[in-house]
Order: sequence, then structure tokens, then C-alpha cells
Amino acid sequence: MHHTIKALTSSLCLILILSACKKDERSVSEWGQLAQAKLRQIEILSSDLPCQQQANVTIQDLSNGCSSKLYPILNSDLKTFENLKAEYFDLVGKQTDAMIKEGVIIDPCVDMLWNQEQPIRLECNNNKIQLITSYNISVDEAGPLAEDAYKQLMRHVDSEVCADNSGWDYTALVRDSPLRIQYIPFSRKGDVKELQKIASLYNGLKLRIINNSGEQPIYDSQPKRVKSVECVNGKPSILFAD
Repeated sequence: MHHTIKALTSSLCLILILSACKKDERSVSEWGQLAQAKLRQIEILSSDLPCQQQANVTIQDLSNGCSSKLYPILNSDLKTFENLKAEYFDLVGKQTDAMIKEGVIIDPCVDMLWNQEQPIRLECNNNKIQLITSYNISVDEAGPLAEDAYKQLMRHVDSEVCADNSGWDYTALVRDSPLRIQYIPFSRKGDVKELQKIASLYNGLKLRIINNSGEQPIYDSQPKRVKSVECVNGKPSILFAD
């Protein structure tokens, strides 16, 4: 009898182990569907929030470093949001692992153009809370805000000084059509997160204006390539390749 129970217990453990392994052997498409279903739960959690609750709402970020999405979340739902967020990124990670197993080459995320969604304000629309961001703000409002953000960036560039070439990097700003890129230097030792927010705000607003102009963007046929950022006469300067 003892041996029978032991054998049954061992069989049950083996079944559970195999079942768990099978769950982790889903296809790329299956992992993607599960991740999208989890994302939908987050969207539902942040939707149809009554205007009366606006004082109890905070803006939460769903970011993986390469992209970001902002959601208005009730303070009472923050724990649920964090759990869903962790589960979502776990599923995305498993989808990525499945892609790698299938031989898909995953390109690294290159932060050349900062353009993560930035919050503008919460407002009431049809008795529901609406989050206005750099991605959905009206074009009329986007223009002046983009100008202010650009001025902040230029003040930052003008204030930068250097003693040597170490610790310097660069990022890109979208300019007018024809769609040109302006490169600005920055120090990795400074407040990079704050600079990233301002540059993301500016780029997001600028792209929104260009994309809603009704005209097909004209891209620069001979864009400059950055060679390095070097200290020249006490100022960080971007050098371009020939």
C-alpha cells in the first residue's frame, strides 16, 4: 500500500512538472495573445474613470525602455496595476524568448530619438477622465508647447561646459519638414532623465504636428552621421563623419 501511494504521488508530481513545462512551450503567437489580453486588462482598469474621482487618480507608466504608454489609474487600483504590469512584462519576456528559440533576431533598443509619451494634464470629457499627452494633444496646443520645450533644450545646451571628452553623448531632435534631425550633446553625468523627458516631449509634439499636417513628410536625402562628441574650447561639440 505504501509503495502504491508513493508511486501515485511520483506520477502526480511528474504530471504537474510536464504540465508546467508544456505551459512554457507556447508559440510566439500564443505568448503574444496572452500579453495582449493582459494589456487589455490594464486598459480596462484605466478606462471610464468618473470625473468625480480625478483627485484620486495618478498617472502610471508602462515602459520597457524602448517604448512607453501612460495610464490614469485610481489610487485604490495601484496594487492591481502593478501586478498586471509585472504579469504583462513577464508574458512579453516569454514571447521574446520564444522568438529567439525560433531564430528571430531581436534588434537592440537604440535610444537615438527620445520620444516616450509624456503627460500634459488630466481633464474631464463626457463625465470621464481623459489623459492628455504628447501623443494625443490637439495640434493647436502642440505648437506652442513644442516651442517652449525646444527653448528649454537650447538653454540646456548653452549651459553645458566640458574639460575633456569623457562622459559625453548625443541625442536627436526632430526639426521641420523636410524632416531634418538636429543633434545635441549631453553629459551622461548630468540629469539625463530630466533631459530625456523634455526631449521626448518636444519630439512627440513635433511628430504629432508633422503627422497631422496632411502632407507626406519629406526626409533628408543626405542625413549627417555623428562621428563623436568632443570637448572644443570648453564646450561639448558634435563632430560629423565626412
